[in-house]
Amino acid sequence: MTEEQTQKKLLPCGAFKREIYAMYPKTPDSVIRDAIFEAQKAIYPDKDEKKLKNGQWLRRNVVEKIIELEGVPAGYQNKFK
Repeated sequence: MTEEQTQKKLLPCGAFKREIYAMYPKTPDSVIRDAIFEAQKAIYPDKDEKKLKNGQWLRRNVVEKIIELEGVPAGYQNKFK
């Protein structure tokens, strides 16, 4: 493991939406909001859209989908805790 990798944080296994916004500080909030909602709809296609939008906690599979859509955020490794 290189010194650069040890300085980077591990990706969270689950996160609040506010943590996801903080992981992508240079990306506009509207883009992250859309990515979160798209990831939630892909993982939970049968859930009510209002519940998805209002929920604050994101499980690992949703976080993985967001990273798939937006890429690994700067300062993070491509590994989960």
